[in-house]
Amino acid sequence: MTNEELKSKEQTPVETPPAEEESILNRPRPKLNMAGQKNPQKKLPEKAVIEEKKVTAEEPPRKPQSEIIMEKALEIWNMIMELLKKVFAERLKTGYGLKDAGKMIISNSRMMTISLVLILITIFISIFLYHYIYSGFSTLLVSFYSKPPALDGLLDYLYYPLWALTKLAFHAVIISISFFIPFILAYILTSPVQSMIRYMADDMFLGKTVENTDFSFEDAVEDIKQTLPSAGIALGALFAAFFLNLIAVIGQISAFVIIIAISALLVNEMSFRKYGFDPKKKLVWMKDHSFHCLRTGSLPSFLSALPLINNVIIAFLMPLFIVHAALNFEQTFKEGKDNHAI
Repeated sequence: MTNEELKSKEQTPVETPPAEEESILNRPRPKLNMAGQKNPQKKLPEKAVIEEKKVTAEEPPRKPQSEIIMEKALEIWNMIMELLKKVFAERLKTGYGLKDAGKMIISNSRMMTISLVLILITIFISIFLYHYIYSGFSTLLVSFYSKPPALDGLLDYLYYPLWALTKLAFHAVIISISFFIPFILAYILTSPVQSMIRYMADDMFLGKTVENTDFSFEDAVEDIKQTLPSAGIALGALFAAFFLNLIAVIGQISAFVIIIAISALLVNEMSFRKYGFDPKKKLVWMKDHSFHCLRTGSLPSFLSALPLINNVIIAFLMPLFIVHAALNFEQTFKEGKDNHAI
């Protein structure tokens, strides 16, 4: 092909085919979402996976309302006990403990023999009368706190623990009063033996040789006569505690305070007698030395509220309580000041 033919071919215009009309057949179709493209459709989880997620999403079972209330009450009680420990810790470090009193009794064979006599007489007199008195009180007061409150709402669940605690305290006071009535009778009759233990403890406290104290009928009668005023005060206080116990909450607290005071009066009676205290002076001294009374009277009071075994336990511990009270009483006078008053 010559150059002229090529030039003429290039200058000739190229014809373009006409555009096809759009129809249903040649209309462009939408593209499908394939893997790797944006916004893919989420695959629904299987039924087993859905059920597993529901189980794990459920909340743990809630505690009953009564159990929550009891836990809160226990926390408050522990806080109160910790506070009391801090208040009385320093004061309890001073004075003599029950362990010191026990060592003193064991170290002297004569004191141990006299203590055994006191234990046997106290058990013999008090244990039989206690059951008759407690049965009478139980029959008389059977309707008190017999029906628990209905648990219909939240306030009822708050009230029920208080009701149960008040019922327990009510029966504890009745047991304690039932114990002290025959115990006071045994206390009066055994006062000569208690007096011997008290004076022997004095000699050991002062570092003197323990004298062999002979039993005298005249001295025994005198000891019994001197014990009667304190026994009368104790019985009158028990009478007041019985009626106070019929009042809910406040009555039980007041009754326990009275019972602690009665215990302190009885275990310190021999020390009061040594220094010639009259009934009024005894009560004034106890008021001024409230920590000493709390220290010497709390344990006998709580033990007296134990059913069935209170007579035996307190009878065995009574010589220990007398010596313990005597040692701390003498220390208070030796120091010449009140280190135990609250």
